[in-house]
Amino acid sequence: MELTEDNASKLQQFSKEWQDANDKWNAMWGVKIEQTKDGKYYVAGLGLSMEDTPDGKISQFLVAADRIAYINPANGNETPGFVMQGDQIIMNEAFLKYLSAPTITSGGNPPAFSLTPDGKLTAKMRISAGISTLYLARLREKSMPPPVIFLA
Repeated sequence: MELTEDNASKLQQFSKEWQDANDKWNAMWGVKIEQTKDGKYYVAGLGLSMEDTPDGKISQFLVAADRIAYINPANGNETPGFVMQGDQIIMNEAFLKYLSAPTITSGGNPPAFSLTPDGKLTAKMRISAGISTLYLARLREKSMPPPVIFLA
């Protein structure tokens, strides 16, 4: 069915299994919703696929949406633990075993700290570490006099 102004919404479920020219088996399943409004096309959907490639099997779970959120209905909390919208991923809390990030900047305006790919750490405002707080500290090269540090 063609989607037109008069037929402004369509739900489609699809599945396909096939053997390619190299006798490799592939399969896919998906569902999508399409709508038009004022001549503009919108789509949301998800799909699963399994493909044979020269490097082996590849499985995929793909989502097409403007916003993706994960809500755990078991805990009664309606606040998403994870939201992806546009090019941002938003999480209230995350545990990462290993993080590889070219640049890190803290939140806030202005940011309290930033770390650049070349290892430059810039810290502003009040920085707390452990049970001590560092105020008005200036760290210098070894050839300079010792820094003045006030610990609270």
